[in-house]
Amino acid sequence: MLNTSREKEKQDVCLLKRAIKTLLKKHPEGMTLEAICRQLLRDAGFSGTYRNLSSQANSILRILIEEEKVRCSGDGRDRIYVYVG
Repeated sequence: MLNTSREKEKQDVCLLKRAIKTLLKKHPEGMTLEAICRQLLRDAGFSGTYRNLSSQANSILRILIEEEKVRCSGDGRDRIYVYVG
């Protein structure tokens, strides 16, 4: 059962990462973390709380920045994330 839970979590993270990349591709001007989360909750039907999604999305965005797939500008809540491929 533990392996199944971990596999599910890994799948969920992969789905969220793909959804964030797809969303940022549709918004070449970039988006804030808040806008990303609100859009995902509304359109993609992600379950859970906004706070949980925000935390997960923030972690995934940091990974995408390290992978040089996303660029970030600004500070704090005003950070804008742009997909660069």
